[in-house]
Amino acid sequence: MLMRTGRAVIGARALHALVLLVVFLAGPTCVGSAAGSKQAPFVVHDCPSAWAWFDKEPGYGVTLMAVGAGPGTYAKPTAPDSITMDFSRAMHYYTSFGRGCLGGFYDSSHDVAALYAWHENYDDSVVFFVHRPVAGFTAAMLLSVRTVRGVALGTTMDRVIAIEGHGTRTVTKAGAQLLRYEWRQSMRGSGLTTNFYLTFLFERDRLVAMDYAKRV
Repeated sequence: MLMRTGRAVIGARALHALVLLVVFLAGPTCVGSAAGSKQAPFVVHDCPSAWAWFDKEPGYGVTLMAVGAGPGTYAKPTAPDSITMDFSRAMHYYTSFGRGCLGGFYDSSHDVAALYAWHENYDDSVVFFVHRPVAGFTAAMLLSVRTVRGVALGTTMDRVIAIEGHGTRTVTKAGAQLLRYEWRQSMRGSGLTTNFYLTFLFERDRLVAMDYAKRV
């Protein structure tokens, strides 16, 4: 009986050693797949590097630059809505030509960015979950950011429709869904009209990016 018990203990120790050896050899892969290891942050230091990062992010896909503008093309919301954020204290990057200026905030705890992009005759305020972390924008807590009417990241499409109206739906090449709204407002005394746009991007029925844009 004692011999069997001794053999069982030795066998258990050998098995434990084998498991440790397997974990050691495959350690980085196992840990990465279980814990979801993060990429190194993309370091932004000027306007070209800011756009190089932003171009590959979900937020870019909802901007006026990406989806284009055309008066009367998209459905109106049930009521005007907007993203109202004070970007005056955000880190900004400037250029005197090309793609205009870009500035904003980054929430590293929740992987959310809020950017403001402006050009000669239009601007975008966009909030989105990032694919790759970034360094070079002002730190801020952004998970609670909402439109004036209450739309937040993570919201379902049905909920957004209940708030904003049915909108105009399209599908991206990657299979994500876009929901877009447009309305106009005349500028008193100038004879000009401002077009306003709201664009929402959904992946797996959850809102991952939203943009509020104005074009004169």
